[in-house]
Amino acid sequence: MATTRGLALASRAPVGAIASRRRRFRRLVLVALVLLAGVTVYAGLLARDVWQETMAGQAALRQGMAILTGNSHSSLRTDHLTSAAMDFQSAERSFAAARSRLGPWGNLAVTYGDLLPGRARQLQAVAPLLDFAREAAGMAATLSQGLRPVALATQGGAGNDSPLLRIGPALEQAQPSLIRAQRQLSLLRAARRRLIGLPLPGSIAPLLASFDRQEPALSLALTIARGLPALLGAEGPRSYLVIYQDSADLRATGGYIGSAALINLNRGRLSQIDYEDSKELQVPPSRSIPAPAPLFYYEDFGSLELRDANFWPDFPTSARQIAHIYQMVTGHHLDGVVAVQPPLVSDLLRGLGPLAVPDFHEVVTAANVVERIEYYTHDSSGAQSNPHRKRFIVALNHALLRALLHAGAARLAGLLPHLQSAFADRVIVASVADPPIAQALSQAHWDGSLRTDRGDYLAIFDQNVTDSKLNPFIDERIEYDVQRRPDGGLDSRVTITYHSRIRHTAVWIPRTDYQDYLRVAVPTGSQVHDQTGYIDTFWPDEMERDRRLVAGYVEIPPGATRSVVVSYSEPASTLSGIQGYRLLVQKQPGSPPAAITVRASAWGKTWVAHAWLVRDTVFSTSWHALPGTMRVSDATTLEGIDSFP
Repeated sequence: MATTRGLALASRAPVGAIASRRRRFRRLVLVALVLLAGVTVYAGLLARDVWQETMAGQAALRQGMAILTGNSHSSLRTDHLTSAAMDFQSAERSFAAARSRLGPWGNLAVTYGDLLPGRARQLQAVAPLLDFAREAAGMAATLSQGLRPVALATQGGAGNDSPLLRIGPALEQAQPSLIRAQRQLSLLRAARRRLIGLPLPGSIAPLLASFDRQEPALSLALTIARGLPALLGAEGPRSYLVIYQDSADLRATGGYIGSAALINLNRGRLSQIDYEDSKELQVPPSRSIPAPAPLFYYEDFGSLELRDANFWPDFPTSARQIAHIYQMVTGHHLDGVVAVQPPLVSDLLRGLGPLAVPDFHEVVTAANVVERIEYYTHDSSGAQSNPHRKRFIVALNHALLRALLHAGAARLAGLLPHLQSAFADRVIVASVADPPIAQALSQAHWDGSLRTDRGDYLAIFDQNVTDSKLNPFIDERIEYDVQRRPDGGLDSRVTITYHSRIRHTAVWIPRTDYQDYLRVAVPTGSQVHDQTGYIDTFWPDEMERDRRLVAGYVEIPPGATRSVVVSYSEPASTLSGIQGYRLLVQKQPGSPPAAITVRASAWGKTWVAHAWLVRDTVFSTSWHALPGTMRVSDATTLEGIDSFP
């Protein structure tokens, strides 16, 4: 009996335990559902709040941008900037509030968002995007508020009270805002880097791409704006030498230095301009500098004078030599050297309009100014024997300076794109002593230095050692063939073909045989295997700014065609950090456009491109692409600078 009762109790025990576990499970499920519902509601409320704040920030940002972009830069008033600044500050607060409400969930999404399915992974980018938007709005607010003195300075004015002369003091007042904006730009760059590799909504990618294109220009503008007061003499007198180069007699940095102008600035005011013919700037015999060996050998120059001091293709290197010689001759210390060619005046007149030169009863325009310069300095009757034949250049420069000083804000603003184009075409290059500005000019490729971009590199530098202005009659064609080796290095061959169109002598062409000291700039570490077509190949290679210059001498008789071929190998490090193949071809300042063909080969495939070398140009392809055409892109525009991978 007892045994039967025990068995019955034992049989009922598991049933009771199972029921108890079921009740606990149901309670757990209920609690989980309640928690899930709570989390869902919380997430929904959180998402709603973040969304509302984000939309408010976006609306304020758009409104501020509409105020700025709805008015030309020249007509932007201080009240426009104040209104825009208020909108940008409102946007910054909204984005900051959205990021604050997102709290730690944003960081968790960044860390674990890749576990989410499909488009839900875009949640990873929410927090970094809000950080980016907040920094962008904050910087826009700083600039809009801080540049009010500059906007005020560019309104109205005439004579010595022109906007051009008032801009320096105005930028001095804006310095605190410019410093803060530079710091904010650094934070903005950091926020942009955190977005690299994250899945982004389709509408966001174009906005980030626009920032990537415009960021270099903004960085350059901030750096120049901060340094411009000092350059204009706000901290004491500054002296700059402007050298005028004649590309008809081509030299490494653009052409023969025919004349120079010393410009003195003090406290933002133009205090003096002195013009001199380069032949009058002779180094005293007791302090003469030996001429580079090629100039001594081919032109019989015993000493280096200012007129030939632009022998080095790297313009900052030549500029240091020019400044040294000028100080020896005149005693003036220089704070910078600016090299210009006649087309610069044409670029400026595209923004300023026609210009009267009263002393010569001339009206010059963008279309005819280069021709009129050539006429008065070279082509007019008796020009060769006239010691004052460059008076037209002096008169033209005075007229141009007067036009700039009297120009209103609208005309000055209209000059900016033409000035940028002139720097891109290298009809103007500048080397200054101020380190931040020098660095900014280098990064923008406005200082005429040999470029050190990653990847393959090629540049051709012709130095006319003939006492004739022959270069306008010399056509040049470049063919570049490169083969990728199994070790990742490159086997390269460049063929430079010259054709002379000159047939007879003229006033400025006493000799018709073109003599050229040719330098081919290639990546450092390259090993030359063969050179053909040179008459003289005994010149040692040169090194400038980490580029190897393969040198030789070539002569082209009138009406003849000659080719020079240089074959060399490049180390695998040439393409280090480059996806695929990338070649930068740097154009020599002042050289006529050259036809160029590039062929790159690897694994039995070949990619080809044909172009005219009118500016620095990049040729690129993926090694995995199908054989065919290479990509060709302008490498001089600020938008072409790669800020982000």
